[in-house]
Amino acid sequence: MSPTRRCHSFGAGADGFVRADGCGGLVLKTLAQAQRDGDKFHAVIRGSAINQDGASNGLTAPNGPAQEAAIRAALADAGVRPEQVGQVEAHGSGTPLGDPIEFAALAATLWSNGPV
Repeated sequence: MSPTRRCHSFGAGADGFVRADGCGGLVLKTLAQAQRDGDKFHAVIRGSAINQDGASNGLTAPNGPAQEAAIRAALADAGVRPEQVGQVEAHGSGTPLGDPIEFAALAATLWSNGPV
C-alpha cells in the first residue's frame, strides 16, 4: 500500500498501490449487429487472450514472461501487428518492482524501436 495514498504508476515516485473500487459496463454486440442496428460504437474487439501469471512475487510483481506470452497471444488472435496497437490498458501497480516488469513486457512485445 502506498504511504502517500496515491498510485504513481510507471512514475519515479512509485511507492505502492492504492486499493479502490470501480465499476463499468459494456454492451457487446458483433460488428454486424451494431451496424445493422445503427449503433454508435467506439471500438471493435478483434481478439483476446488469457493466461495464468505463473510464479511471481505477488499481486504487485507480475511475471514478465507470462505477460509477454499473453500479449503475443492476443496479437496473434486479433491478427494485429505490434505497430498497429494504439492504446494499452495496463495493470500499473505503482510499485518500483512491478511497474518495470510490466513495462519491460510491453516494450519487448510492442515496441521494437522503443516506446512511442
